[in-house]
Amino acid sequence: MPWFTFIVVKPYGPGHFLQGLCVTGNTFRTIGNGIDRVESVDTTFADLDWSRCRNVWIKGNSFNGVSSMIENPRALTLSVNTAATTWTLETNGLLPFGGRVRNVEAVVARGALRSSSNAVIWEQPYVETEQGSGGRSATLHWPQAVKGTLTVTARIDN
Repeated sequence: MPWFTFIVVKPYGPGHFLQGLCVTGNTFRTIGNGIDRVESVDTTFADLDWSRCRNVWIKGNSFNGVSSMIENPRALTLSVNTAATTWTLETNGLLPFGGRVRNVEAVVARGALRSSSNAVIWEQPYVETEQGSGGRSATLHWPQAVKGTLTVTARIDN
């Protein structure tokens, strides 16, 4: 059922944004047919102003019969097998309301990061948010070509 969601935000004009939204400790469950998401934005009159969202907390929920389980902040795994100076984190709709990557709270290496010659690298990247189509990805820039696995914590808000 792609048309059904438990939480619908419907802005009735430009300039509306999410502020102070807290969705925690809920069980979203469907019986019979599954659903794609638990949340949506109805853009009949206007879309949300994604550049102004702040203080959105969506954690500790359980999802049964739901394809996309959402969280904000969301920890995502990023693996690169060929050394590169630029890595792209794609959120693929895993952030609430399909929102933009406004902030990256943490970048944590999962094991040693290595150069193209397989030497261990100790540098950290800098991050550019709101990249790609609709601002739904982030780009990590390294001082040299690196490969490995990271956990990146992204948010749709400030």
